[in-house]
Amino acid sequence: MSTTHNSPARIAHTHTNTKTARCIAERGFNLTEIMIVLAIISLIMGAAAFTGFSQLEKAKIKETRTQMRQVESAIVQWQADSNETCPQTLSELVQKKILNKEPKDGWGRPFLFKCPGEHGEVDLVSKGKDGKEGTEDDIRSWEDEKK
Repeated sequence: MSTTHNSPARIAHTHTNTKTARCIAERGFNLTEIMIVLAIISLIMGAAAFTGFSQLEKAKIKETRTQMRQVESAIVQWQADSNETCPQTLSELVQKKILNKEPKDGWGRPFLFKCPGEHGEVDLVSKGKDGKEGTEDDIRSWEDEKK
């Protein structure tokens, strides 16, 4: 005897599975499942934020070094254009239209400036992330960029 696909036993079994599946689908998520998903999302976001802030600091250091090179080039142009050896302030470079705006480091602070410098034609210092002079995070124009 062969059974057909539409046998009563088969139909009842399918109806039970559909009803069970519908009950499971309607039940939704419990609090534990939601908390686990939120914890996983938080871990991923925390890792991304940590990486992002690390990259942001590296970008600020790179921006500071670039600004230092631009200021050094502006001072060389100042010296070529005038008989003076050095500007008294960096704002003079803006007044003479050698620079478009007052140079700032990656954290938006003005550079410390000495011309003629003790380490080169000009010494430029950024106070770095902490904003305090003479600390380990200071960026100096005469030091190696790999520091």
